[in-house]
Amino acid sequence: MQGASHQQQKIFKSNISMSFKVPKLWTNLTKFLLVAMVHQRSLVVAFDKNNVYLYPGEKRDSGVEDASIVATHMILAAADEGVDSCWINRLDPDELAKALELPQNEEILMAMDLGYAAEGAGPLANHEKRKELSETVSYL
Repeated sequence: MQGASHQQQKIFKSNISMSFKVPKLWTNLTKFLLVAMVHQRSLVVAFDKNNVYLYPGEKRDSGVEDASIVATHMILAAADEGVDSCWINRLDPDELAKALELPQNEEILMAMDLGYAAEGAGPLANHEKRKELSETVSYL
């Protein structure tokens, strides 16, 4: 959607739940999450920092967690339709938010490419590599 006006991007944002055949629960989530916006050929997943659950102690909120859940379900829904995806988090979220003219309250979590993998393409070799349990778990 490169070159699309800000108004066109807003229209897409408001209709995203219809584009993904999402369950009714997701429709409710879009009330407080900017679920996705097309930027070139990628989806950008962000959340509204002013509309998140503040955990007890008020040191952490649910924004990243909620947006991650939505992004994961979008990836699963795409896979169910036979569409491949790639979670992209090697980006400058502030720079991208500025380029997309997002309001200050909307924080970008990630971008996602959707499409069809080239024949023979697959995950990197270390994708299946696992650490020993003792390297990742502590027993109390």
